[in-house]
Amino acid sequence: MYQLQTNNGFVWVEADALANAPDIIHAFSTRHGGRSDFPYQSLNLGLHTGDDIMTVRSNRDRFVTNFGISPKEVVSLHFIHSNKVLEVGAKDGGKGFHSPTDALGDADGMITNVPRRALFVTYADCVPVLFYDPTHRAIGACHAGWRGTVAGIVMETVKAMQHAYGTEPGELLAAVGPAIDPDHFEVGQEVADAVAAHAVVPKRLLKPRKNGKYLFDIWQANIDQLTTIGVLRDNITLVDLSTFARDDLFFSHRRRFGGEVGRQAAFIMLK
Repeated sequence: MYQLQTNNGFVWVEADALANAPDIIHAFSTRHGGRSDFPYQSLNLGLHTGDDIMTVRSNRDRFVTNFGISPKEVVSLHFIHSNKVLEVGAKDGGKGFHSPTDALGDADGMITNVPRRALFVTYADCVPVLFYDPTHRAIGACHAGWRGTVAGIVMETVKAMQHAYGTEPGELLAAVGPAIDPDHFEVGQEVADAVAAHAVVPKRLLKPRKNGKYLFDIWQANIDQLTTIGVLRDNITLVDLSTFARDDLFFSHRRRFGGEVGRQAAFIMLK
């Protein structure tokens, strides 16, 4: 389960399993609480948009400080829709938070066991996934668009945590965040072919439409990959809030039919 939380005008989502863990702080942002104007109103956290960069930086600063986190403690990536995962060290604080030019690197996943390093991923319709290993006090975060999903970014994030920290997948807690829902994620034959070739159970992920296209369940695709690598289904929280359908809460690239749109963010940090 998950809960909507509010403070200082901000509205965010917490996954119950992670919220009950005393060692971490996490959140999935919504569009509420910022200072951006149309069409980015109001909490646009995306640096790669046409929004005023100083406003975006202010939104980012105000959002993380709402949780007692300094901007110098946050780390982000240049997202490339890949399955590449990078490890965050103590000296990486602040990278990619105020400017994309100093991002940690070109990748879509991050892991760390360093306290006070918030792993920060932005998205509109893609799936943010957060990980917590309570045994080894390690965390991970990844950005899973359809390309990253097909490439197995969530599995690669788990593997990276196994290699770096000795994480046992069966002990991991994972939160699969807000994204475009399966009733609205229409894809063409290219995507359907890629999903069919790499998915664990492709038949339940793709629903044919009369127009020759398909509806793709990107949430279930990532959950299937997590369970395949050994994460227990009971340890996976799905935050099934649709970025497409919930205009009152989220930005959605698809809802604006390719038009300019803001970005949400998800983060996780070890206390």
